[in-house]
Formats: sequence, C-alpha cells, structure tokens
Amino acid sequence: MFSSISTLMTVKQATDANGVHVDPASAVCRRRPAWCLLAVLLLAVVRTSLAEPPVYTPFPARCSTDNNFTAGSTYQVNIDKLVHRLRDGAASNESFFYTTHGEKPDMAFGLVMCYADYTWENCLFCLDHAVAWVGAGCPYSRNVSVNYDRCLLRYSDKPFFGGLDLTLTAWVRSLTNATDAAGMNVVRLNLVGRLSCEAAGSPRRFAYGNHSYVDSTGKSQVMYALAQCRRDLEYGECNGCLNHVREVLEQELPSDTAGYLLGYSCYVRYNLTGPMEIIQPPSLG
Repeated sequence: MFSSISTLMTVKQATDANGVHVDPASAVCRRRPAWCLLAVLLLAVVRTSLAEPPVYTPFPARCSTDNNFTAGSTYQVNIDKLVHRLRDGAASNESFFYTTHGEKPDMAFGLVMCYADYTWENCLFCLDHAVAWVGAGCPYSRNVSVNYDRCLLRYSDKPFFGGLDLTLTAWVRSLTNATDAAGMNVVRLNLVGRLSCEAAGSPRRFAYGNHSYVDSTGKSQVMYALAQCRRDLEYGECNGCLNHVREVLEQELPSDTAGYLLGYSCYVRYNLTGPMEIIQPPSLG
C-alpha cells in the first residue's frame, strides 16, 4: 500500500436526552416538524457527497509563466488541436505518441505516454483527463509538463523531442519498512540497474523483472521492478535517466518495501509485495 493524503468529511451525530444516538434528520423532525422534509433532503445531499469518489488530479505541474499566449491566439488554437491529436495518436500507437501542430512561429510540439503498470482503459482515462485539465490547470502557458499516476503529457513552443529532462515530479512510498533495509537496497540497486539497461535497449523503452533473495533474518523475498522511459529518448538518455532515479530511490526511499518515482523522462517502480500487473496495449492488428 502506498501512502496518500485524503480529506475526510464527517457529520456530527445527534443524541437525545439519554445520550442515545438519533439520526440527525429524525432529531430535527421531532423538534420542528415543518423542517422535516428540508432536513431529510439536506442529509441526503451530504451522504451522497460523502460517497462521491475523489477528483482525479495530476501531480503538481510545470507551467511556464513568461511570454504567455493570449486567448484566441493562433498558438492557443494549435495547442487545442495538438492535445487531442496526442490522445488519439497514443490510442493508435501503443500508448505513446509525439507530434507537432501548426506552422512557425506558432508551432506547438507535444508528447504523451502512458505508464505500463495500468490497464489500457486506465491509460485512455488518464489521457482524457490530462487533455481536459491543461487548459484550466496551466492557462495561457506556452510550455506545460504534467504527470498523473498513469500518464504524462507535455507540450511546448520549442522542440524537446529526444531531450533528457531529469526533473522528478513525484515519489510515492509504502507504509511498511523492510526488515533488512540494507539487503533490500543492494537488491534494488542491482535489479533496477539491470532493468535500466534492458529498457534503454528495448524499442518500447520498457523492462520488467524480479529477483529472489534471502534477507538477513533468513526470510525469502522476491523484489519486482519496472523501468520505463519516453520512447523518443536514445539509449544513453534513457539509461542515464533511470540510473538517476535509482540513486534517488536509495536516498529518498531507503527502507520502504514498495515505491515509485515519476519524472518527465522516465519512471521506476518496485515492490516486495507481489507481481505487478503489466498490461500491454491492444494489438494494432
């Protein structure tokens, strides 16, 4: 289980003179019958809102603030068309796509990528939300990079394809510490290092694997990990990004039994809790 932050909304319970719990709507009805219907309706609204799922939001995005475009400008029109082309392109290109739209000086460059440990449906769900979010989330920004837990979207008024960006946008850790942190770190270092080389040399810029070991307490463990890069990166850039993440893992998640780091160029996830569900996109047939 990964740690998370959530907001919990509660409704104070009503009690009668004997301290017995009374439904809030019932208590209001007995005291002021004329308010009965209103109380029941209000409570129904509160209960419904408590059951609503949280809004799907990205990690903090990088939005440029200088040289912003204006509403209705040619660049805004190009971006609006670009982000929809990116979503459709990823859907027909195995969850990754990059392209341009428009002519200089208003040309827009864009890229999207889905992460391999989510279903194809989750990939498209994420891309739909990213496309819908950027306009309001980064209004009038000429350069935007935004990461969700399932996908990445970037666009700019300058070329960035093939360029390495070592910015890390999120690291998420488990709630459980390894009993043998030192042994786990050695295994993680070696496993992620091996997968980094495999991912960098793969056409999909992705690798997944595991390593079995016995920790210092004598318990058998199996670590699972994945490494993934943007597919526009060459071998050296991909391998360099993943090795950078490997070093940060050792510093920031020294004893967690599971965790992941997301950046604008690559992604690493590992755990000691069982195999990951790696979902391949549907065949292009």
